[in-house]
Amino acid sequence: LLHTFGEDLREYQDAVVLIADPVVQAWFRDIIAERRGLRRRDNLNQETERIRVLVRQLGDEPEDEEAEDPTMAAAWRLLLFGPLAHQEIRHGLGAKLPKVREACLALLELQRSWPERKQDLEERLRRDIHPSVQHAAMELLAMDGRAAIPVLQEAAADPFLAGRAGELLKELDGRR
Repeated sequence: LLHTFGEDLREYQDAVVLIADPVVQAWFRDIIAERRGLRRRDNLNQETERIRVLVRQLGDEPEDEEAEDPTMAAAWRLLLFGPLAHQEIRHGLGAKLPKVREACLALLELQRSWPERKQDLEERLRRDIHPSVQHAAMELLAMDGRAAIPVLQEAAADPFLAGRAGELLKELDGRR
């Protein structure tokens, strides 16, 4: 919050070394160095080799019920990278694990810098073999409102997608 208002955060510089995670540490170094913005991300640029590993970790399962969810931890760190992670997240759409593909769809949506968004989502809906990825694509397409209706109608003809596609079409019809 202080960073957003352009406050000088250099007084926290000495505490950054106490952060164990190198990505989070680099992010803090960048917000201390770049008041009011994160355009250069010089410190995060030095950690970009970790992005590919983080994308793979989107498919990891927690070791036990009390352990930190590795998917959420990886997603959070990828968000810290911002545009530096965009291309690797796009590559994650082709991952073998459906959980990784689904997480990459969500991360790209959060980044709001996804020019091929509509065609990528339609492609996932039509060609991805995993229902959770198809459902995620439908949900994101439905955020486009009425523009998504033709694609959702097409999905409604698929017996595996018909239920959720029908629900989304009803929601969109109710928005009129």
